[in-house]
Amino acid sequence: MLVQALSVVASASVVMAATQHVVLVGPDHTLNYEPSTVQASVGDTILFQFQAGNHSVTQSTFQNPCTYSGGFNSGFFPISGNPVDVAITVETSDPIWMFCAQDGHCEAGMVFAVNPPSSGDTFSAFVSNAESGNTASATTTMTGSAAASLISTWTASTTLTVASGSASATASASDSSSSMTSGGYGMASSSSAATSSGASSTSSASAAAKTSGGASALLTPSAAGLFLSFLLSAFM
Repeated sequence: MLVQALSVVASASVVMAATQHVVLVGPDHTLNYEPSTVQASVGDTILFQFQAGNHSVTQSTFQNPCTYSGGFNSGFFPISGNPVDVAITVETSDPIWMFCAQDGHCEAGMVFAVNPPSSGDTFSAFVSNAESGNTASATTTMTGSAAASLISTWTASTTLTVASGSASATASASDSSSSMTSGGYGMASSSSAATSSGASSTSSASAAAKTSGGASALLTPSAAGLFLSFLLSAFM
């Protein structure tokens, strides 16, 4: 009987495997996320694949779609060749609202949402808010303890691949304004190294940046020689 009871408990504790949702950022040089919404469960990952242009995935609020909320921010990735992947892990079932922080892109409708409601604060209403430049009134802006209750921290690491035969180089920085983001958002520190013989490079970054809305981040760029050059040039 005891063995049977333990077996039942073990069976009940099996957790379903998490799902990975792939979202294209700026596909075919458009101002879009594709798809523009994702229904995700807690523990799922969302892989943002930056394909073209110079975009970001930046957290906002429903009332202020085009304003950085102090939450997750990928920073800008200028892409002219191989794509760069950024993965976040969903840690809440609540809606998460995001936009591209590049000038004019959000107002052109480049917004994204995780778990948007089917009524009330819908995704279509979020798009309308973005395109009309709506901002929240003082009575609806979340401040103080209400905002603080949603805040957590995140860390990020990257793995880069560069072409063989490139010159050996190392770079590091602790200034967020010159790290992997633009506009002062994102990583507080970063480091990178490239070798001519190994044809690969590993870079890691950690951030005390805050995320609201329940997302942790893991950056996993592949074949991102351009991005490595961007990092190195910032520190020379």
